[in-house]
Amino acid sequence: MRKITCIYCQDEKLVSEYTNREHVIPQCFGKFRPNNPVLKTVCNDCNQYFGDHIEIHLGRDTYEGIERYRHGIKSGNFPHKYPRLRFRISAGPLKGLLVKPKYSDVPNEIDINPEPMTQVGFLKMEKNEFDYFEPDEIPTASELEEAGYDIQGKKYVVAKDKGEEDRLMKMPL
Repeated sequence: MRKITCIYCQDEKLVSEYTNREHVIPQCFGKFRPNNPVLKTVCNDCNQYFGDHIEIHLGRDTYEGIERYRHGIKSGNFPHKYPRLRFRISAGPLKGLLVKPKYSDVPNEIDINPEPMTQVGFLKMEKNEFDYFEPDEIPTASELEEAGYDIQGKKYVVAKDKGEEDRLMKMPL
């Protein structure tokens, strides 16, 4: 049987391991007519890996991905699987709060999720406003103080349940 060397992993594999189409321009960016050129030198394993770990994030959970969805270039429920995007509320009493986009049941519509993400807010003294951090991104106490945050005053915790809230309130900085 004939073998081909994959351009990514450099393994020599049987032709039967090259059945998936490696699109030069990923299909997650839209359909291209008349044809989207394909490579025939990428093995199924590498094609799957790049689709699952790179293309999916570039094509779905980016600002451009949202715009393709909103304008009907890419439709369906694709955004639900990998929700990585975060937005900050830009004005009002919840200014700075982190929220996730929520894809509406109405095709090509996007809403802001009314349930904010888990986060902790610290008062930035010079602005007299709270800045919010996800739990794994909270700076140390010395970093917060050096950056001008009031770490002795009230901090705001937004959590999905009371147990998570209590854990975050007791978390050492």
